[in-house]
Amino acid sequence: MKTSEITLLYLLKHPHSELHIRGLGRELGIAPQITSRNLKQLEGQGLVVTKLLGAQKMVHFAFSEKSKSLAAYLLEREKEEAASELQPIISRLNKLNSKIVILFGSSLKNVAEANDIDILVIDNELNATRIDTQTTQLSLELPKPVVPLLLETKDVPKQYNKLVIQKALAGIVVKGAKEYVELMEVL
Repeated sequence: MKTSEITLLYLLKHPHSELHIRGLGRELGIAPQITSRNLKQLEGQGLVVTKLLGAQKMVHFAFSEKSKSLAAYLLEREKEEAASELQPIISRLNKLNSKIVILFGSSLKNVAEANDIDILVIDNELNATRIDTQTTQLSLELPKPVVPLLLETKDVPKQYNKLVIQKALAGIVVKGAKEYVELMEVL
């Protein structure tokens, strides 16, 4: 993925981050000059917005039809380009009968060293018994147990202030990229 695409996804996944250009570059491991050039390009395309806060330029994802469509596409690419050891996990998680499924936690860094596979499951109405049955079955098929965190769509904005929810929402969207983008817009 290009650095500009990585930048755009980061801004989507962190809607409340108050980062200036250098801070964003540092967070992503991208040189300030490249970050600045990427942001000028993204702003020119209407994909991000900037605002001045004192002497610092703060950057945010610009929710428009164009940017939301591109973001959903990039989320799908991020999933496809995830590490090869994650692909069997992603493939099986994609079969969960839920609106949005996000893979997060230590398994993203190293599946072999992770204790479990953390997922965030978001749906309009959750059926905990059904999800428990499905994740128990997945735990038998996968190298580690699947540990679901369940949230109804309407509760995500209320729960967003919790660090675990923020970290989970920053994971790999396995299922429901378009729905995820719509959800992030209301946060």
